[in-house]
Amino acid sequence: EASNNATIGNFTITGTNTAPTTILINTNGTNNGTQFVRFNFSTRGEGVNITSITMLRTGTATDADILDVALYNATPAADSDTDPLSNVQLIARNTSAPDSLGRYTFTGFQWNVSGSGDSVDQYLFVVANITREATGGRTVGFMINNKGNVTTVGPVSGQSVTDTLV
Repeated sequence: EASNNATIGNFTITGTNTAPTTILINTNGTNNGTQFVRFNFSTRGEGVNITSITMLRTGTATDADILDVALYNATPAADSDTDPLSNVQLIARNTSAPDSLGRYTFTGFQWNVSGSGDSVDQYLFVVANITREATGGRTVGFMINNKGNVTTVGPVSGQSVTDTLV
């Protein structure tokens, strides 16, 4: 059955790798938060309320290497070259091991990405603490790898908004 309806608006997610090439572990047993990726969430038209995000851990690190993973609202501090984590707001922290596929699911929050006639950008940092016992030489990264890994709803329409991953 053909539909004569079209989706109004646009919701795009773009990821930028911000991970260092080497992570130093300090004496208290963690690295005190390493930023691995910055996501740019952009809407045009109606904004979105995000209530769940699933991240996939990539690389050779194991569950035992990661102490926790956190999401930070980094708007408007996303372009700070000095200390990008100095002016951010914690959205969610996951201290549980990921599922068997290496996915961390963050729930229990609502993050609003505003919309308007012009594209509106908001930034999300993914930060992880690596344990002191982490095996040297392993690699780690994080990504949103599938449409639907970000649960959204339009605050006005109440409709689910599907993201476009770039």
